[in-house]
Amino acid sequence: MKRYLIVQTKEQGVYSRGDNVFTQINIKDILTNALCDPSSVSISIINPCGSNLITSAAMTKTAVGVYMYNYQISATPANSPFGIYSIKIQTLNENTIFNFNFVLFPWDITSRVRELSGFLQQNDISDYKLALIAWNAYIETLDTIYELHSDETPLCNPETNEGFNGTNVKFKLKEYPLADFNGDEQITGFGELTCGEDVTFHYIDSIGNNKIGHVVVLDSNIGIVTLKTITDTPVPKDIRKAMVSYCVRSESYNQNIMREAVAYLTANKILISLNSLDKATLADLQTNEEKLRIDSNRFIKRYETLIEQIGMPNIGCGK
Repeated sequence: MKRYLIVQTKEQGVYSRGDNVFTQINIKDILTNALCDPSSVSISIINPCGSNLITSAAMTKTAVGVYMYNYQISATPANSPFGIYSIKIQTLNENTIFNFNFVLFPWDITSRVRELSGFLQQNDISDYKLALIAWNAYIETLDTIYELHSDETPLCNPETNEGFNGTNVKFKLKEYPLADFNGDEQITGFGELTCGEDVTFHYIDSIGNNKIGHVVVLDSNIGIVTLKTITDTPVPKDIRKAMVSYCVRSESYNQNIMREAVAYLTANKILISLNSLDKATLADLQTNEEKLRIDSNRFIKRYETLIEQIGMPNIGCGK
C-alpha cells in the first residue's frame, strides 16, 4: 500500500464571507519523494459547527501530482459562521488523510496586526498562523469584555405582564443590552441558527425533567426574547423552573475599540510565541529577546487600556 505526502502549495489564511477559498496541493510518494497520482483525491470542508459544506468532492488534477479545488464561502451569515474551518484531503484506496484549516474572520485583522507587530512578510509569520492566533485573541477578548448571566429566571411579558401560562411566549431578560458572545456579529438564540447561539433556555417540567427550549432574540438592546419548547410551541404553565443564560455588554462598548484591542492582543501573542524560537530564527527576523520583551509589554498594556475604555465587567462571559 502506497503512502503519500500531501502538501499545500500555499497555506490558507483569513477569509471573508463571499470569498473564494482556493486549495492547491502537491502529492508525492512518501518513499521516492516524486510527484504521483493516487487512484482518487477528494476534499471535504467542515465549518466551525462541525457540519460538512463539501463532502468527498473530487479535486481537479492540473498536472502529475498537482490537484486543486475552488470553494466559494457563502455570503449569507446564517450559512457561514465565523471561526476555524477544516479542510480534509483524502486518497480513497490508500486511505491517506491530511487536514488543513482556514479562518473566516469578521474583519481584515491581518493588515492591522502586521502593521502593529512589524512582521509584514509571509516569511515572518504566515497568514494562516496569524489567523489562528487572531481568532483565539478575538474569543479571549469577547470573554473579557462581556458579563455572563447564567441560569436566570426571565421576567414576564413586558406588554401583558404574563408569565409561563401555556400561551405566552414573549419575555424580558433582567439585564441588557445582550452581547454577541460567540463573535458572529449577530445576536441569536438557541435554535435560530445551526450553531453559535448567544442566548440559551432550559426549563424543569412538571415531573422534574430538564428540557432544552427554543429562543428567538426579538430586541437585543432591551433584552426581549421569545421562549418556547424545542418543538416551537408555548411552554406549559406547570413547569417548575425556567432558566436563561446570556451575556451582556457595557453601555460604553465600541466595536472599533474592541477590534483594535483584538489586534493588540494578537500582536502580543505573536511575540510571546516568537520567544520560544531558536536564536537563528530570531536573528532572521532581525530582532532579539530584549526587543520582544519590550514590545510584548507595550502591546499588552495598550490592550488593557482599550479594554478599560470598553468597560470591563466583574465577571467574564466564559462558559
